[in-house]
Amino acid sequence: MGQIVQIESKYKIVESEFSRLCNTYKIPQPTVIRPALDTDPCDYTDPLNEVRINTDPEKMDCDPVYQARHLFGHYISDLHSVNDEYSDIVADTVADLLFTTWGDEL
Repeated sequence: MGQIVQIESKYKIVESEFSRLCNTYKIPQPTVIRPALDTDPCDYTDPLNEVRINTDPEKMDCDPVYQARHLFGHYISDLHSVNDEYSDIVADTVADLLFTTWGDEL
């Protein structure tokens, strides 16, 4: 039972942080955010439609906040190819992230 609670807790952290990142950077969230299928080798993204979060410790053994950031990176990478409007949103997000990290030093 302890591992099930730990997996559910990790899922909630990843889901919450992923949603926070989408809200912070004004990225449209998928219609569905849910746990991964048993057949998913890792997290799964289908921009605007679905994100599946894998918290199986045998497949995903990392910090949940890092996992959320990594998942967000995959999501916006996939979102970039949906259409020109989303491509610009993603490009602006990357520009903002670079500025936040480096300021005018780049």
